[in-house]
Amino acid sequence: MSKMGKGKSSRVKSEKQLKKGVLFFNVLIIMVVIICAAGVLNNFASVAQRRERLEALEREHNSVRIQNEALRNQIEIGREADQFDEEHAVNVARAHGLRKDSDIIFHISGGGE
Repeated sequence: MSKMGKGKSSRVKSEKQLKKGVLFFNVLIIMVVIICAAGVLNNFASVAQRRERLEALEREHNSVRIQNEALRNQIEIGREADQFDEEHAVNVARAHGLRKDSDIIFHISGGGE
């Protein structure tokens, strides 16, 4: 009977070890699933943050672009005004018989003097 008791007890021990192994494997699988789920949630949070940052940068870009266009228009208006002022000053000076410094005046004289 002692042989049967040993056989029964080793069978019970092997079943307990098997149950412990299955339990460990199940816990391991559950831990891997939890870690993967945490990684997925973290990725979703990161994507949402990046999307918000991208939208903020897009709004900032549009604002700067609009300001740049306004400044470019002001510069162009200033250039046109300066051009008009210069042309007006030249026309008024010519009307009064004056000349610009860059105008060349030729004097043709007779050869026998």
